[in-house]
Amino acid sequence: METLDAQGISWSPDGKWLAVVESASQGHKILFYTADGHLFKTWKGPKPCSHEEKDVDCGAGVKMVEWSQDGRYLGVGDFSQKVTLLSAPTFTETMRLEHTSTIKPATGLQIWHEQVKSSPTGLVRSYIAATQITCPPTSTPSPSTSSTSTAAASGTASLTLDASGTLLATRTEVLPTTVFVWDLASKLLRTVLIQHSPIAKISWHPFIPELLLLRCEGDECRSLAYVWESSYEVPKIVDFSVQLPEGKITGKAVIRWLATSSDAGTATPALFFSDTQDCILVSFCEGEEGDVEVPWKEAEKKAVDIYGQLEESPLNLVPAGEGKISARDIMDSEATITMFGAFADEVDDTFQFKKFIGP
Repeated sequence: METLDAQGISWSPDGKWLAVVESASQGHKILFYTADGHLFKTWKGPKPCSHEEKDVDCGAGVKMVEWSQDGRYLGVGDFSQKVTLLSAPTFTETMRLEHTSTIKPATGLQIWHEQVKSSPTGLVRSYIAATQITCPPTSTPSPSTSSTSTAAASGTASLTLDASGTLLATRTEVLPTTVFVWDLASKLLRTVLIQHSPIAKISWHPFIPELLLLRCEGDECRSLAYVWESSYEVPKIVDFSVQLPEGKITGKAVIRWLATSSDAGTATPALFFSDTQDCILVSFCEGEEGDVEVPWKEAEKKAVDIYGQLEESPLNLVPAGEGKISARDIMDSEATITMFGAFADEVDDTFQFKKFIGP
């Protein structure tokens, strides 16, 4: 996703199209160029769907855009509560999706609400399915907020398409704790995830379709990863802190998808977690633990070459052999990005390989 405060450019993943986005202050305007530099089309904003939208072209323009991986779609977020989807190669408006503060249960729509309860061992988190009309928490600017700041904190906050280009996940500034998952084939809302804390980032798995990772803001969420997949009975919550010494994260934390390829559809989804001292890999496995192929299976075996020396890990994450730099030294010497993520058990080593056995 590209947030565009001034004029911005965005190439399609296949390299066929270049989208040049004018500054939001100039209204809705995207120029589409071919790979050889010829202007193909100018998009001047969404078509009004109602009388209330007749002056849509007079408001602030494009805020962010994102291409689907196959280059078929371009998602466009602006400063309204709607997201527009353009279809290549004509770049015509395929659909316009509206976020509402009142969500009604419907056939084929899942509404998941995160619950947080206190227990003798700490906070317990879970998801429950909403069966009645739900109104997610809203965010409104304070009276002291300037008009410029208010405009910047409105509209689309995040939009991202999954690996197949059939699902779109969005979040708006007005509903900071809520993620909407749209089915582009049916043009309907498919899933709503309402979190206890504001959402920091949403990201699809780079290769596996319909697999979404959420991370939330706040110190209490630094060790948590929320994972939704269309086939899950309930979204998963993984807590990495229970794997760490004394359950504490040291320094900044990173949580991201492990980019394992999906050859022959056999990819096992996995998350990578690290703070400034420890690294953990977690795979999401279905079935019995011994029956599942994990991405790092070969790395768990200490290989020995013909000279009797330990070979380095094929993951290149933890160099093997004594006297060499450790993963902890690497983490201490490099800056990390503050992100968030989750799992359980005791720590055996600086780097851990764990399996998450799903229901």
